[in-house]
Amino acid sequence: MKIGVNASYFQKPSTGIGVVTLEFMRALAVSREGQLNEWAWYYEGEVPAGNWPKNWRFVRVAAWWTRDDIPHRYLWERFSLPRAVERDGCDVFFSLYQSATIFPDSIRHVMLVHDLVPKRFPEYLRNIRQRLHYQAILRGINQASSLLAPSQATKHDLESLMGIPETKITVVPLGIAQSFGERIETKISDSVLARFKLSPGYLYHGGGLEVRKNTELLLRAYAKVLHSSESTILPPLVISGTIYAEGNPLATPVQAIVKELGIESHVRLLGWVPDADLPALYQGALAFVYPSRYEGFGLPVLEAFASGTPVISTTEGSLAELVGEAALIVSPDDADELAAALISISTDKALRDRLRRQGNERAAAYSWSRFTGIVASRLLQ
Repeated sequence: MKIGVNASYFQKPSTGIGVVTLEFMRALAVSREGQLNEWAWYYEGEVPAGNWPKNWRFVRVAAWWTRDDIPHRYLWERFSLPRAVERDGCDVFFSLYQSATIFPDSIRHVMLVHDLVPKRFPEYLRNIRQRLHYQAILRGINQASSLLAPSQATKHDLESLMGIPETKITVVPLGIAQSFGERIETKISDSVLARFKLSPGYLYHGGGLEVRKNTELLLRAYAKVLHSSESTILPPLVISGTIYAEGNPLATPVQAIVKELGIESHVRLLGWVPDADLPALYQGALAFVYPSRYEGFGLPVLEAFASGTPVISTTEGSLAELVGEAALIVSPDDADELAAALISISTDKALRDRLRRQGNERAAAYSWSRFTGIVASRLLQ
């Protein structure tokens, strides 16, 4: 059997889809399924370094529109990619993310749909190009032979927001990179933290600064405690993630909010952080705080669990099924509740120990080998 894969995001390894793409490739490369079938990986850019099986072929597909923008993405997904796949005679094709790609019935198309953020938050579609591209993506989802979802929450969204039949969707939870579960040597960890001018014991918030991640609620809750009689027990707050230009309606204006609240000396904004440094940041934290309003899966929470870091979280979107009882739960709309949770997790060692133990247990159930095994069985059926 000849299997094609949209591997275009391995050129963007710091994105969520890029992580999924590379981890799927690495797990598949050492699996029986990955070594016994013919695999064609369609991409742009450069092939990632790795000891890839000899039965794998990497196919570079170019689009005539070369700018890395929405028209380029649409033309590549909808025309350049399908034409190359049909030319190569693939029997089945796997899209590692929701896309505008559509194939004739002769090619079975399995698509992984991470979330339906623009269906729940229409403000993400800010112009006509984005709206038209997303309509094309929705057509691609509808036309796929079968769908994979990383959570029951995304499966429910596909059913309720798009009318996709339940029988067409399989839930396949994502995995967690091994590096997050490995204890880092103190010398190495200290070196990473020193580069960011940090000492262990801070409160950490990462995973992006989109408005739906609810960073503003965290900052306001943190300021409430800092300006109260409990201020002396509160560790510094460390926030990572690309800081977007002021005026971007989808991004939290963290710098302006920190200044407005007068907490500049207590909050460290790291900006973008390399993936290789994330395990040390998690392991150096007293707790990880993630008051998100919506997640299709919630990979940062799983990374914190695997790192042995206690978590404060909401139960919005997929987070309810991911965290279970392994996190301190707060409302995404209540700054007072989050402020109380910050005090509790900062002062209660027994609570932190319990959450750390339960988080490790939750993380143990998720692996890229399990994800890859389920995906491969769907592709080869």
